[in-house]
Amino acid sequence: MAGEQNDSFIGQFIHVMDDDLNTAGAIGLVFENVREINKLLDSGNGTIDGKTRSRLENDRHQLFLAGRVLGVLYENADELFKQLGGDKKGVDSAEIEKMIQDRNEARAAKDWAKADEIRDRLKQMGIILEDGPKGTTWRLDV
Repeated sequence: MAGEQNDSFIGQFIHVMDDDLNTAGAIGLVFENVREINKLLDSGNGTIDGKTRSRLENDRHQLFLAGRVLGVLYENADELFKQLGGDKKGVDSAEIEKMIQDRNEARAAKDWAKADEIRDRLKQMGIILEDGPKGTTWRLDV
């Protein structure tokens, strides 16, 4: 059981902080954990299943524990995590997918102005587009 504790984010955080109050290392762990959360969110392409939601809730809890020790994550963090795991700011996934499809069609037709306009509308809605070899993906801009 002790090995499992040290493998968890909070177990690593405690270990680093016990090493002469290594706050720089602890902050590094926080950033590493946030990167892992972002990868998890990005892998779902806008959808979150029950197992992923549970993991995100656990990660949220552990980040808040670490944040309290470091004196950060007091304001607006709760709202941030609600947005990440909740209603996606009231944005309709089907609407976003349709807009991405329209943008891709505009790009294929080399209608750069229309493609840019669609991207800018999505950005105003709080959506970030990422074009890659497997197509366009999106995520919330948080």
